[in-house]
Amino acid sequence: MNKLVVRTITNDKLSVCVYLSGQIKRFERPSKETVDDFGKRLKSKLFKDCKAVSLINSDGRFLNKNSTLIDVLRSPNELHVDDTKYKIFFNPPTIDDIVIPQTPLAGLVLMPSMKLSNINFEDVEFRWEIRSADSVNWSTHSKLRLLRIDEILVDQYIRL
Repeated sequence: MNKLVVRTITNDKLSVCVYLSGQIKRFERPSKETVDDFGKRLKSKLFKDCKAVSLINSDGRFLNKNSTLIDVLRSPNELHVDDTKYKIFFNPPTIDDIVIPQTPLAGLVLMPSMKLSNINFEDVEFRWEIRSADSVNWSTHSKLRLLRIDEILVDQYIRL
């Protein structure tokens, strides 16, 4: 799925992440920038070989070119680049930081320290697996990342 993830940094600034061919392109834009200026910027910087960049609403109509980004970069609107559609996620739930205790103790629950945005701690589900590094076929488990050799593996899912 092609994604355009928008996060509010301040009242005047937005962070925009575009997922392109396995890469993440991040940039910041003024929240009051017009759709027309945003489209021109995307075309000149990210989609140089494309013919058309547009924002479309759920009815399939073009959004007003004078509308501001803060008003239109929201679901169910979509960014269309030629024939490619990008689903927009506005201020999605995000885990900004996660730290696992360095010295786990037997008999105690191992709980990471986390910094969350747009989500409550109660909404987060933890799933832990214990495996040796030799038991994992890394080519088929691209969603797993080894945190410490022969210890804890954590699933890295972006649930949007």
